[in-house]
Amino acid sequence: LLKLAAVAATSNCYAGGADYDDDHSEAECINGGGRIYGMRPTSLLTNIGVFSGLFSAILTPFFGSIVDHTPHRKALGQGSALLLSLIKGIEICLSQSTWFVVSVLQVLNFVLWNAYLCVAYAYTAELSMVPNEQTEYNSRFQLILYLTMLSFTFVVMTSSAVLQTDDVGTARISQTVAFAVCTSVFGLSFRHFFRPRPALRTCPTPGKTQLFRSGFQKLSFTFSHIWRHWYALRYF
Repeated sequence: LLKLAAVAATSNCYAGGADYDDDHSEAECINGGGRIYGMRPTSLLTNIGVFSGLFSAILTPFFGSIVDHTPHRKALGQGSALLLSLIKGIEICLSQSTWFVVSVLQVLNFVLWNAYLCVAYAYTAELSMVPNEQTEYNSRFQLILYLTMLSFTFVVMTSSAVLQTDDVGTARISQTVAFAVCTSVFGLSFRHFFRPRPALRTCPTPGKTQLFRSGFQKLSFTFSHIWRHWYALRYF
């Protein structure tokens, strides 16, 4: 993404679209200081991270409320998994003309991933009520996660080396592998393993607005409890 954004910014700069006056525009273009969509290419990942964190902070409590207070836990998981898979499929088309769309999709991807995690953690928390067993389950899940990431990196880098692709080609390979894995694993999981679950508890006050507020109220209560009773956790 950074490489494609830099190419687009340079082209935009020399085409006269940069937001500079005539005295500085040529120097900026020569030094690679062009802008695209009002930002420098080097700020792309930072902006993606900022917007991803902002929207996730706003919406994740709402996702948690859906899991806790409605029987739609599985539906939320299925919806987020389906959209994540579709995004991976779209990102295979990464090119000079689609890089900005893919960048925007990265923000949506992060938000949907948090929605999926809310559902996944709710299911894994019900595997056992024994703390030691739950700890063992979580350790195994994390081990599988890291081994999968390592395997994914190995497959992508090996494929890239064999096919002798450039950076964009490598990105397309990674998204192709991710799309294949997501569609197969998500489809298998929600078809055969995840079951519909009832609401864990009733919402204090019925209504969609209260459902949205409920997540933030829980965050406020948890923050207050930690601040008053768990001094060391304040710093984490």
